[in-house]
Amino acid sequence: MVLLIAYLVTFLSNIIPFFMPPTWVLLGYFRIHYHLPLWPLTVGGALCSTAGRTVLALAARHFGIRVLPKKERANVAALRTFLVRKRWTYAGILFYAFGPIPSPHLFIAAGLVGLDLRLVAAAFYVGRVISYTALVAGANAAAN
Repeated sequence: MVLLIAYLVTFLSNIIPFFMPPTWVLLGYFRIHYHLPLWPLTVGGALCSTAGRTVLALAARHFGIRVLPKKERANVAALRTFLVRKRWTYAGILFYAFGPIPSPHLFIAAGLVGLDLRLVAAAFYVGRVISYTALVAGANAAAN
């Protein structure tokens, strides 16, 4: 039951684009205080994190263009043209996801420019599984 609560908190905190603690800190809290198993916590946490960020990207895609000024829409169109031509965009997202760097802006941008969210989410998920596992294990070791 606590594992499901951890997943829900992770999902919800990743929909909110700002003022939320890093996901690995939330997962570390659940690992340390509730002694949840590392792999189910981090693999499921990365999945919930990715799902939450994808919801954020879809919201940005749906609402973002409507509220952007005309000049910013032109910038978004130029960014989309640049990113679509680059083959390394998704590899860059994977590299970005390996670190503990906040990611809401990445997903808002991906939603605004219309990137294929399946590829963005897949790259993000792989990177976050690895980084969350390392960071949560490190936090647990430090706590012990």
